[in-house]
Amino acid sequence: MQSEWYELTYKSTRKEKRYVMDITPQEENMIKALREAALPPLFVLIRIRNDISNDTVNVEVSRRDDVVKALEKYIGPLWEDFHEGRNSKAEERP
Repeated sequence: MQSEWYELTYKSTRKEKRYVMDITPQEENMIKALREAALPPLFVLIRIRNDISNDTVNVEVSRRDDVVKALEKYIGPLWEDFHEGRNSKAEERP
C-alpha cells in the first residue's frame, strides 16, 4: 500500500512543534473516524493506553510496555496543557 505524507502541527500553550510523518490509508481512516466522533485527543490517547496496558492476550509484554511508554510521551504534554487550561479558567472566576 502506498502511503501519503501529512504534516501535523501540535500547538500547546508552551510551544509549537511540526511533525512530518508517513501515514497509511488505515491510519488516515482511523484519524478521520476519531475526528468525526469529536472525542478529545487526550481522552482517546489515555483510553488506548489503558486498553493496551491491560491487554494480556493480544499484545506481548515487551511490545505492550514499549507502546505504553510511547503513548505516555504524547499524553504528558496534553495532560499538562489540559491542567494549565483548567487552572487558568479557575483563576478567572470571581
